[in-house]
Amino acid sequence: MKLIGKATKEQIVSFKAKHGEVHEIKSVKNEETHFTYVKKPDLNVISAAAKYAESDPVESGTIMFNSTRIGGSDAVLEDAEMKLGVIQYIGQIFKVVEAEGKKL
Repeated sequence: MKLIGKATKEQIVSFKAKHGEVHEIKSVKNEETHFTYVKKPDLNVISAAAKYAESDPVESGTIMFNSTRIGGSDAVLEDAEMKLGVIQYIGQIFKVVEAEGKKL
């Protein structure tokens, strides 16, 4: 199976140094494995994407994709099926931590 866009160990170290938390996402299509590297979305990215979450979920996901992608296969940029798979993964990265409180 052909690997496309796979980062070297040095590139991954560089990604982590620059962006902190980094995720490697694999998309398999036509007997090729395409790699996409994304950083964890911050509140600014989530806020920008949230504006379209209900009215245009594809636009919301595209904002997340474009704002978090830091490298990998360029084919993922053009292939809607692979891109949507990456967008679904990105949506799972940011976890809201449950908080509890009480009136004092």
